[in-house]
Amino acid sequence: MNLVKAFVDNPVKVSVGALLIAIFGGIAMFSMPKQLTPEVETPMVMVSTRWPGASPQEIEREIVLEQEEQLKSVPGMIKMSSTCRNSSSEIELEFAVGTNLQEAVVQVSTRLQQVRQYPVDALEPVIETRSSTDSSIARLVLSARPPTVEVIRDFGKQHPALQEDLEYVASAMNSALRVYRLRQVYNERSKEFPTLKDLLPPDIDLMKLRRFTEDVVEARLERVTGVSDVYTYGGLEEELEIVIDPEALAVRQLTVHDVLEALRGQNKDTSGGDIWEGKRRWVIRTLGQFRDT
Repeated sequence: MNLVKAFVDNPVKVSVGALLIAIFGGIAMFSMPKQLTPEVETPMVMVSTRWPGASPQEIEREIVLEQEEQLKSVPGMIKMSSTCRNSSSEIELEFAVGTNLQEAVVQVSTRLQQVRQYPVDALEPVIETRSSTDSSIARLVLSARPPTVEVIRDFGKQHPALQEDLEYVASAMNSALRVYRLRQVYNERSKEFPTLKDLLPPDIDLMKLRRFTEDVVEARLERVTGVSDVYTYGGLEEELEIVIDPEALAVRQLTVHDVLEALRGQNKDTSGGDIWEGKRRWVIRTLGQFRDT
């Protein structure tokens, strides 16, 4: 009753208080961010391990099971799933909303260090942080420059017998479809019109294209503010294939593992210390790393 009496005895104060509540409530209502379906980011940690040449079954048995045994006790983890492919594996750890990802990465790294042993050829596991909302925002395709619609139509005017076919090529919705149709026309009419080859995009070295993408394009995109990761797919990677003669190995009583160990031992530079001669210091290094093939 005392509270009601105070309101009745002070109508001005009550009115001002109610007005202030209404004003600040309106400001809060219009300034508060609102979403019909608010995004809730689920923190995730990815553990990727490569074992070149290994099958999915070998990777699961020799690597993934050992890693999962150590990672299952990471604090805050609510879900763990793994995927094994040829030469690689991925373990995805999902954490509760609000988990500090930096601390989670430290915990995951500590647990992985407790894995007893990895196969000889396996690479060190790579740890990455992600969230459930991460997705590619753009895809860039590098290829040979296709002929423009104007060039194709000009070529058709110079060769009336091809004008109908080339108009069909020029009507393609995108450059990839345009090149595909142009190759079809070339395969069908190249004997009559060998100059059609001039319209086709030039052949490019896929190995050089991938190297250019990794060294130039990918490096520049990674420096853009807000970009988290950049991945390169396709092209060809440089590799050296060594063909082993099993009969020669048997004669020398060697195994494939012996050959691998010999290659690892030779393909590296070794420090031999230093020698002092008066005031001069000579650094000794043995250069054994392969520089070319």
